Amino acid sequence: MGEKHAQHIPSWSLSNCALLAQLFSTFYRTPDRLISKVTIGDLVKLGFQYADAAVDQGPNEKMWVQIEQFDGHGNFVGSLTNQSFAFDDLYFGDMITFRTENICNTTYDHQEVENTSPDA
Repeated sequence: MGEKHAQHIPSWSLSNCALLAQLFSTFYRTPDRLISKVTIGDLVKLGFQYADAAVDQGPNEKMWVQIEQFDGHGNFVGSLTNQSFAFDDLYFGDMITFRTENICNTTYDHQEVENTSPDA
């Protein structure tokens, strides 16, 4: 008789950073105009929270993910470039499926600051 394998339920879910930025003035999120620039190869920071956390609870941990696939309709797949400290079932190199609302920050944030003159 075949052995039944229990399906693994992750201990984490992705934060809806777009919603958190609307709800809390202190939650910084990259502006949509910069998020719309992300493409394959870019790094984006996603918020990870405990799976049973309320939607309006902020992320327990933010980590960088490198985009590897994009369908042009807001759906991405990327590889985790950090090692989680908060979740024992999330590892460096794991493939993460996410949407634009899950993106908290991008590397474009830093580029925009560096390219802005003090007189602007």
